[in-house]
Formats: sequence, C-alpha cells, structure tokens
Amino acid sequence: MARKFTIQIVNGFAIYQEPLLSLSEVVDINDEMHFAELFTDKNGKIVYIFDAGVNPKNIKRYKDDERFAEVCDFDVITYNDEPVESFTGSLIDALIYVKNFDDKRFGRRS
Repeated sequence: MARKFTIQIVNGFAIYQEPLLSLSEVVDINDEMHFAELFTDKNGKIVYIFDAGVNPKNIKRYKDDERFAEVCDFDVITYNDEPVESFTGSLIDALIYVKNFDDKRFGRRS
C-alpha cells in the first residue's frame, strides 16, 4: 500500500506524509539537502519537504535518489485547504507537479 502525502501550495510548498509524525519521530537532514526543510523518519523515508519553490536543479539532483523514487498517493490542496486534485507518483513527480503549478501560476515557461 502506497504512503499518503499532501501537497500544499501557497507562497511556497509543503509536501508532507499523512498522518503527520511527531517531531520526536523525525530526523532533520537539512544540512545534507538543498531544501529549506527536509525531514525523514528513523528509517530514512522522506516525510516532509518544504521550500519557497522548486529549483529545477533539485529535480535533476535527486532524480536518482531512491528516497525520491518511492511511489506514493498525493492529494493537492491550496492555501485554504481546498482540494485541487489527486495523483499517484514518486516524490520527484510531486516536485515536478509543484514546479509546473508555479510555472502556470506565474506565467513562466519550463
């Protein structure tokens, strides 16, 4: 069974596992990664990613990282928790989703 995540897009984004784990159950690995916030569980599985936006270099950098290859179910919500859509894909797919969402929102071309 795939793990469940929520992608919340506001003035940045948060991708977080549902249900949320307590702070005592997660490991902050920010010094190793290139995100504002990145937490894993004690087994090294990603449970939370937060940043102001998706840098395409991060997508390229982590494309071959097995932690980002895990296939999960994602619910996308907006700033006021309104559902946008759902999809199944990898954590890299989730980052690409956020980047494409921002590109459309701000009129950028990929």
